[in-house]
Amino acid sequence: MDSQLKKQLLASLNNPNTFDPIAKQSFDAADKNKNGSVDKTELYQCMMEVAEGLGTPKPNKNEMETMFKKLDIDKNGTIDFNEFKSFVKENMIKIINEM
Repeated sequence: MDSQLKKQLLASLNNPNTFDPIAKQSFDAADKNKNGSVDKTELYQCMMEVAEGLGTPKPNKNEMETMFKKLDIDKNGTIDFNEFKSFVKENMIKIINEM
């Protein structure tokens, strides 16, 4: 990937008008019961679906527990949209920089 495309992609991640709707769509897909937060079960189900869709290894329970603890910044037992959005953005930046 050329550096100009990387710059454009990274810029779009830092533009709330571009990034927030994408993150919200992903969050809504993970929030199966539509209560405005993602619990451990919903996160696990979402990650299993993503792994299956990408043809990558499915995460195990320990990996999911570690991921959930990292995402649940306020330690209230659920992941809200802002916590989820930070996670998506962080991972997208890693992916883009590795290209």
